[in-house]
Amino acid sequence: MTDSLAAPQESLFDLLIRFNAAASIGSEDILAAVLPLLVQAQQTHAEGRVVPLAPPDALHADHGHLWYQNHAALAPRTRAEVLARLRADRVTGIRIIEELRVESDDVVGRSVTDVLVADTPDDTPRYLTGYRSWEVEAGQHDPLTDIFSLGMLIGSLATGLDFRQTTALQTFVRHRADLTRLNSRLHPVICRVIERMTALERHDRAQDLGLLITTLENHRAIDPGEGGEALRPGKGESRADLLRRLRARLYDLTRRNRLVFYKPTASELNLTETSVPLVIDPKAIRAEDLFTAQSRPMQMLLAGKEVTLGEFLRFEEVLFAPSVLGRLRADADRDAREFGASQLRLVPVFLRWYDLKSDPDNPISSPLLLMRVMLKRRKGVRDAFTLALDGSVAEVNPALAFFLERLYGIALPATVDLADSEALPKLHKMLEAQIKSSEPGVSLDYADRPRMRLLHQKVRRRLDQFNRRQVVVAKGLKSRAGMTYSYDRPGYNPLGVQLFRECVALAEAPNRELAGRPLPRLFNRMSMVEEPAVTELSRTLLQHVEETRSRFEWAFDLCSVTLSNFNYRKMSLVRDYNDLLAGADSQTANFDIFFSSSPRLTEDVPQVPSPDSRFPVIAMDPSQDRAVLRARTGQSYVIQGRRGRASRRPSPT
Repeated sequence: MTDSLAAPQESLFDLLIRFNAAASIGSEDILAAVLPLLVQAQQTHAEGRVVPLAPPDALHADHGHLWYQNHAALAPRTRAEVLARLRADRVTGIRIIEELRVESDDVVGRSVTDVLVADTPDDTPRYLTGYRSWEVEAGQHDPLTDIFSLGMLIGSLATGLDFRQTTALQTFVRHRADLTRLNSRLHPVICRVIERMTALERHDRAQDLGLLITTLENHRAIDPGEGGEALRPGKGESRADLLRRLRARLYDLTRRNRLVFYKPTASELNLTETSVPLVIDPKAIRAEDLFTAQSRPMQMLLAGKEVTLGEFLRFEEVLFAPSVLGRLRADADRDAREFGASQLRLVPVFLRWYDLKSDPDNPISSPLLLMRVMLKRRKGVRDAFTLALDGSVAEVNPALAFFLERLYGIALPATVDLADSEALPKLHKMLEAQIKSSEPGVSLDYADRPRMRLLHQKVRRRLDQFNRRQVVVAKGLKSRAGMTYSYDRPGYNPLGVQLFRECVALAEAPNRELAGRPLPRLFNRMSMVEEPAVTELSRTLLQHVEETRSRFEWAFDLCSVTLSNFNYRKMSLVRDYNDLLAGADSQTANFDIFFSSSPRLTEDVPQVPSPDSRFPVIAMDPSQDRAVLRARTGQSYVIQGRRGRASRRPSPT
């Protein structure tokens, strides 16, 4: 790019106005404007300098292409204090993805503002108005800082928002994870690039500008990946097709099935949430104190040890946890007695995803891995609950695997051995490769730290408003002509006083001191009203966030380890069908007899013996007698009908 051009030039804001005048900007117009700027920035970084992006007036637009003067490039700056503080924030046990300030006032109402958007800079990571970077304002300017500033410029052009306005910047930050809600013509890959470039934290930001340029230039190309087609099951023979159809009838794909459409209930316990301590400073939470899929208690369970939950869960803060554990244990014991097996499962990994084909706006949470566990209680002055695993092999949720294969063609393994430290990263990479093989705009986040929302709450209460609410809930409350009154105590508020104030008392005229002397105190009601007392309370709360912020942002969640009872009885039949499918080519006599299309041979029905030669323990009907007689012959047969005693036809009177 030359330093001077003869063609007429325009600024960034002129280009933004022209884009907004078009009412709808597509991906190609945006790439034509920013790709020359990104290539020029890459050349500037190769020379050991940084791009002059603050203020953005240094940028020029020629025929819709952004560029800057080469001689205006700056020398990089480094501030050790900023980098040291960012490294210290990285070691915290949680991840703050959103920070909100919630203010409640009796008069103004409730307002919610994003703390991450600010007008004045400080050393804290914030989105600053005026296309400024918090790193540059703090004294840090390097190629990674330029990636953030370039991403903000691309985001402004893609959405048509002017970041000199606070409301526009707040809108961008609120929809940054899914910019298609602001511009439906944006390609998902471009949205993901903008999101990665505009991450506040340096370790979450895209690191290679050259790779970003290549991604934008080839955003429509789809890479099938290594072995993408090999992972999908091939077409089998007629026997295998029949077995697959029979197996599919066992799955419930409605929203009642919690194995696919999971919803938390009061009869289960999230071990990760229960292990988070209640602290004033969120940075004081350490990663080793939390119960996650890669934490120390989970490693102890995989090693075959019995873990006492009281050592890792905050029973003194989460008071309902012991009662929930007792209910889980009682339900598991009841299922073991009635069905022969416990349905209690530990879920170390959840999949947070979206059905982009039929329901793209509603997030779905599904248990990905299920492990058999044994929950015991030791009585004492304080009951102790212990947890142990039945082996280190986790079963991949069969209902979810069937749904993903049917919806997206994604194939998952049947089991995963968590004793291998690389088992979870391998499963994440395999799942991510299959997702990106058909939609590169979808990302699968490896969430190894709990995602939290930081809420700064401030509540203002006025004494007169409190007293009014006390009158509303008073005893003997009545209403007339829109006025509530009561003659009972407490809450004495007679109707006559209210009628006098509304209908008789004179209202104060504006600028009454200029018209003459004020009214007597008896008729000047406003002069007797003092400024109401105001009580203000502030506190900071942490809120656990499970759903992702965008339909193109999925999560491989390791930080929601949950203990729950699932309706798992039909899944044993699914495993039987899987075993039959594994040997579908082998000959099975019972299968051929039951599913054969040839006519069946009639067999002689055994004669029911006379009543004097039968000695039944309980009363039986003739069909049950024939079933017993056929069993004595040693032949294989199927009894089809209702369970329990056969219904009897009433005898005619």
